[in-house]
Amino acid sequence: MPSDKTLNKKEDQPTHTLIEKIKDGSLDPGTLGKEMRQQCVELFLLEGYGIPAIAQILRRSDKTIKRDIIDIHERNRIKPDPDFVSKQVGEMVMYARIHRAHLMRLARAKTGKTSEKAQAEYYAHRVNLEVMERLQSIGYLPSQAQAIVGDFYHHVDDKVIDSISAQVVEMEEVLAQAGEVPALVQEEMKKAKALTQKMAAAKAEKPKEEKDEAK
Repeated sequence: MPSDKTLNKKEDQPTHTLIEKIKDGSLDPGTLGKEMRQQCVELFLLEGYGIPAIAQILRRSDKTIKRDIIDIHERNRIKPDPDFVSKQVGEMVMYARIHRAHLMRLARAKTGKTSEKAQAEYYAHRVNLEVMERLQSIGYLPSQAQAIVGDFYHHVDDKVIDSISAQVVEMEEVLAQAGEVPALVQEEMKKAKALTQKMAAAKAEKPKEEKDEAK
């Protein structure tokens, strides 16, 4: 039976090192303690090994490896925790900002085709939308988007509507110069044009509504 000193020496070694020694025959897997064995089992699982193969390498029964896997799953179990959720949301938003910033750099690069820049700009826009949708789905943003948009048409400042409409027109001109435009970008432009048309219609109705209210 190995001494405590020998076992502690094994425990101090990286799991990858232990596995390499097991594979080349310089380490008897039977001398591993339960904790170290389970670390090896977890690494084997991540590398795609099945239970029979792991049992053969570690010279344990299939039942022992199955029990180890149950322990591993229990140890890695994630319990509902508001703090954990907020950290995950923060990480998601952080990476979304990183991806969007990278896409915007591509869109503003001096080199590259106009069509490629337009596509990068579109994907940066999609990153924003998808993050907002995900935040809505988990309750971090209001989910009544349609009601908000409907109210927006009638209460937003006219200058804002004109600015958005001008941006859509400018984007259309950029895409026209790009030549071949991805289908997804074309679809988004159709939605943007439809939105600005609704805004313009709401803007035109404002004077009528104001007159009716004054009566």
